[in-house]
Amino acid sequence: MPLPMPFLSRFITAAFVVLAPALLCADTGNQGLWTGQRFAEQLRQPISASWNHVSVREIFSRVTQNYRIAILLDRRIDPTQELAVEVNGDSLWHSVRAIAERAGAQTTVVGNVVYVGPADSVRLLRTLVELVDRAALQAGTQLQNRRYFDLARFRAVRWQDLARPVEILKSTAAKYALDIENDEQIPHDLWAECELPGVNAFQALSLVLIQFNSTFAWNKDMSGFRIVPIPSEVYIERAYPVESVPSSTVLQTWRARIPHLRAEAVDSGIIVRGTIEEHELVDLMRGTRTLPPADRRTAKPPVPLSRREFTFRFQNAPISSLMDKLRATGIVFQYDPAELSMAGISFEHRIDMNAEKVSAEEFFSQVFGPLGLDVKIDGITVQLRPR
Repeated sequence: MPLPMPFLSRFITAAFVVLAPALLCADTGNQGLWTGQRFAEQLRQPISASWNHVSVREIFSRVTQNYRIAILLDRRIDPTQELAVEVNGDSLWHSVRAIAERAGAQTTVVGNVVYVGPADSVRLLRTLVELVDRAALQAGTQLQNRRYFDLARFRAVRWQDLARPVEILKSTAAKYALDIENDEQIPHDLWAECELPGVNAFQALSLVLIQFNSTFAWNKDMSGFRIVPIPSEVYIERAYPVESVPSSTVLQTWRARIPHLRAEAVDSGIIVRGTIEEHELVDLMRGTRTLPPADRRTAKPPVPLSRREFTFRFQNAPISSLMDKLRATGIVFQYDPAELSMAGISFEHRIDMNAEKVSAEEFFSQVFGPLGLDVKIDGITVQLRPR
């Protein structure tokens, strides 16, 4: 799935459980989380990391701390399940997707929010946000007031540890001067302390309600809303003009690429009723949209080790296994086996390591220094010599 665009709002980090909050709102100090273009660029950056028997909650917390992107883990995804995950030079976006898939989840981006949740919710979330946005814009036009622009304004949304989602929903609505007609629809739960550093009303409310299989409908004057179940059909209708080629022929091509596409050929073109992601695929086939850079897997020259950062966690593992993982990322080790043997140095030596986003020089010094090896880095090559 292409990386959803655009990145318009700030980013969020949270995790949810029933009896106690799962801490995923990692402390990023005074630096804060990336937003806008910096957020998009960060998702494109290659990373190398390994986690062995680490919980989903902890992995995403470390990603947030190290790379300053926020991740919203849906309350229905078990944050305590432990994973063994390796990422070797892939982009941060594809790495987060891979981790989510190992946890039985999917990912999408809403504004500057990476949402990790059940596949059905991921498939519908961006479209649900767009639908409530459109409904507000249409109502605001009819009312001839600035209500829509107030709702579309980005604001900070925060809640404390052990907050109940119904209170989060109420406080979020209050920031936009909105009343909730039926907040009793939200069951009891406890969520971790978190900050949404700049979201609009459509995004913030949808990110909370999607976790209860719900969305919302505006009242007539847009002074409030009613929580409603997600409709059985969620789609946006758009008409696409077709020239030179029969519409039915073009539609056949589209359906070969998008098997379940709801569309019909008409004299003037093709009418598509689909999710935002399906419309984006249609635009790709029409040549009116290009893949975001994070989704382009073109061959690139290897990144020198001096420009890389390393995150690895090893417990009682031989150095040789770590070297094998690093070789898979393109790193080359140069050493004289006979020289190391005479010095009594073996790569089967076991180590405990917990490195978080450290430089190559620091990382390899931690790995090979205790063995009595000097380390010299040249491009993607690590040269090892006994002291």
